[in-house]
Amino acid sequence: ITPSLGVFAYDKNIVPYINQELDQNIKLDKGIYIADVTKNSPAEKVGVKRGDILLEIDGIELEKMSELRTYIYGKNVGEKVNIKLVRSNKEYQISVTLAKKYGKAVKLNNIVMSESPFIVYRIRFTKLQHLVGV
Repeated sequence: ITPSLGVFAYDKNIVPYINQELDQNIKLDKGIYIADVTKNSPAEKVGVKRGDILLEIDGIELEKMSELRTYIYGKNVGEKVNIKLVRSNKEYQISVTLAKKYGKAVKLNNIVMSESPFIVYRIRFTKLQHLVGV
């Protein structure tokens, strides 16, 4: 059973492509940009919102989605993790209980994605190789 936080996010390697392809103006100097929060997910239940910047999980600084995925997938469903995030220049520390990851398709910014345990595939844009959800 794969644990899930319930977020789709971009790290700073993908943000320039998102800004270009989707005509966005995401600014990301550090951390991971929360692009979407899955309905009824652990993240939604504790108030994580689209546009938040995830800085740390259990005191570990995050710069890449691969770091977040590796950490989450090393945990068990039902375990708690502590996240630090920034919203409107204010930092928040939040405890989240991981839940089971469900496989389903979602549409985010005109990109059709499938929630697989390890990768969320992009369908539409040529420059984007993949986006990831955990």
